[in-house]
Amino acid sequence: MNCSIRNLNWQVMGLVLMGLSAAISSPVAHAAAGNCINPDRGAWAWGEAPTGCDANRFGDPTRIRFVYGDYVIDRRTVKENEDQRRNYMSSMNALLREVAAQTIRTKVAGVRDDEVTAFVRAVKGVATQETYWSHYRIGPDGRYKLMTGDKFISHGMMQINQRYHAARGQDNSFDLVGNVTYGVEHYLDEWTRAKSATCVTRIQNNKKATRAQYLEALTRAAYSAYNGGSGAICRWANPNHSWAKNDKGFHGKWQRNEWSGLIADNSAPLKLDLNCIRSGDELCAIATERRGEYLSSRPLILEEGSTCVTLDGQSLHCASDLRTFACLARLDADILRARPLRVAADDRQLRSLRQVRISDRAQFCSQAVTGLSRIGDVIRAEKDVRVRREMGGADVGFIRKGQRYQVLDFEVDLAKDGDRYYRVRMANGGEGWAYAGNSENAATWFANESTGFQAPPQNAQVFLPLQGGRVRVKKAEGLRLLPEIVQGTEAQIVAAGASASAPLLARGAVLQVEKVEVRGTANEIWIKVTGANSAQGWVYAGRTYPQLSIASRVEVLR
Repeated sequence: MNCSIRNLNWQVMGLVLMGLSAAISSPVAHAAAGNCINPDRGAWAWGEAPTGCDANRFGDPTRIRFVYGDYVIDRRTVKENEDQRRNYMSSMNALLREVAAQTIRTKVAGVRDDEVTAFVRAVKGVATQETYWSHYRIGPDGRYKLMTGDKFISHGMMQINQRYHAARGQDNSFDLVGNVTYGVEHYLDEWTRAKSATCVTRIQNNKKATRAQYLEALTRAAYSAYNGGSGAICRWANPNHSWAKNDKGFHGKWQRNEWSGLIADNSAPLKLDLNCIRSGDELCAIATERRGEYLSSRPLILEEGSTCVTLDGQSLHCASDLRTFACLARLDADILRARPLRVAADDRQLRSLRQVRISDRAQFCSQAVTGLSRIGDVIRAEKDVRVRREMGGADVGFIRKGQRYQVLDFEVDLAKDGDRYYRVRMANGGEGWAYAGNSENAATWFANESTGFQAPPQNAQVFLPLQGGRVRVKKAEGLRLLPEIVQGTEAQIVAAGASASAPLLARGAVLQVEKVEVRGTANEIWIKVTGANSAQGWVYAGRTYPQLSIASRVEVLR
């Protein structure tokens, strides 16, 4: 797999899928500042500092499981298994060591080795003072948690404040490498500023002061600014400052190297590829043998705009529009919880999978969504129901209990538990949307009286052709009798009829309907008919989306 899959959030996916981002929720971390779901109060222990909040509120928990498995404390078992904590600390130590060393060597030209060593130690001290090296954990309830502090507004091991930092740019505080990288870079900024702070230059210019004392002053000044803002850079030198306890706490932990006794292997290599993770490629950090599992039940956005899902790692089921994807998402509960990924055109591994393009939305949705009535079905109201101009919009009428209507179209709510709406035409000719429940209670809203374009009870109004019924050609120039159904736009359908020199059914001709099919994303209605001289073929009778156009082409006879 090449480096071509990029992480998207649901807002981006909403833009890709017909621009309807409002229909999709976004697990963006800074939007979650101040909120904590299922809090785990934790303990002041390594990897367990207060407070852990459900991780799925801030990002994609599958990312934790597949990429950061060695960087998670399981609070259900760690007390009985201290080796788990030691291994965790070794993994975190390698991460802090490598990110800190790489950052200062990259950004500070000609930096001396002893300054690099001091900076690495200082970063470990910051992570200790802020969170006791806590980031991800599994809480007692078995859920993945993200470390939060400051009344839930500061996130992750380096405590990235959402109001100050994340709100000013792209927020990577959920991702462990992103969190540590941001925190280390911010600390280096303050480290660099500290070199000109009076509380540091005083020591630097003191001929009796040692190099170690100067680096210690840098360490303390940079922490004061990291913790209290740039204006607090010399706070550490004032023992009477109201926040002096933070500086004393940091300094004490730093002096004692408190983390060192819990690290199983201080020189253990880093198990993560930092460049890979920072590149935004979603797959290069995941073991090859686990990539199929990672991609399963995850929306994959192709460059041409289709959104696909693989459930078995062997094939891609693809939808070209949001209305169809709303049904595709009902195939697996994990689809809407997973972060969408964009697939580049040159990604050979995914592109080699068999693609199943969903061209018949009506048929696919009726199979994917439990209890969904199909276009052409006649439904009976089990209670009084409002009819609205748009879903959730102004009322345009009411359906009374016991009344029957033909389903002209349906919508499935992407963000909820299979909520569905039916578009109907009322006796006064007005059209609107009626809420029809969800996968659990749909039968308490409407019951099917007839299905598959079969003849309904006599008192039901129908506007779509019925199997076994008749239609009269209304279009002035007549309709073409085609040998087979044509996929495409209305213009392409008309062009196909003309190019095939198909027989013309004149206006006024009465046709016997043998079969009715619904195709495409616009609900194109095709009828197989028998005309004069027993000639049979397919006639395009119009569509139901975005408006009903049947009446301009045929008149439905009872």
